[in-house]
Amino acid sequence: MVGARGIAKERLAPLGYVQVRGELWKAELMEGSLPLEKGGRVRVEGVRGLRLFVQPGDEEDENY
Repeated sequence: MVGARGIAKERLAPLGYVQVRGELWKAELMEGSLPLEKGGRVRVEGVRGLRLFVQPGDEEDENY
């Protein structure tokens, strides 16, 4: 799952939901990340239980 790309389904500040590989996940932005608006792209950096730890992704990457 680490390295997977997804889309914020709601504003992450720092908690919210993202869609990754067609599934909805509870997510938390990595420490130091600015809030991310709904529709923003994310990259998974870690997983703990059923929570993904994400950071904003590259807007030019088409693998979302």
